[in-house]
Amino acid sequence: MAQQVEKELEYKKIIEGLREENEQLKNSVAELKNSLNDTKEELLKLQAAEATMNLEMIKLQNEIRTLRCDNLSIRELLEEQKLKLQESQELLESQANADKAISAEAGL
Repeated sequence: MAQQVEKELEYKKIIEGLREENEQLKNSVAELKNSLNDTKEELLKLQAAEATMNLEMIKLQNEIRTLRCDNLSIRELLEEQKLKLQESQELLESQANADKAISAEAGL
């Protein structure tokens, strides 16, 4: 009978130890779940920030393209204006030379 009581006490100790271990494991699992949820939340925030940055980068790339196109148009316009100015200067010079020639002939 004493042996049976000893075995029962031993089993109770084993059961209590297993219950404590089970409770500790449950707490660990709960902590890991919380940590995982926090990590998922942080990941979602970072993904949202990345998407915002990508959108801003696309906007800036589009703005760069627009500005490059505008610059090209301005350069083309500037070149046209330079050519017109050069043509006007050549025309003025030839007119001045013609006037000089006429004056020289008239003075003869």
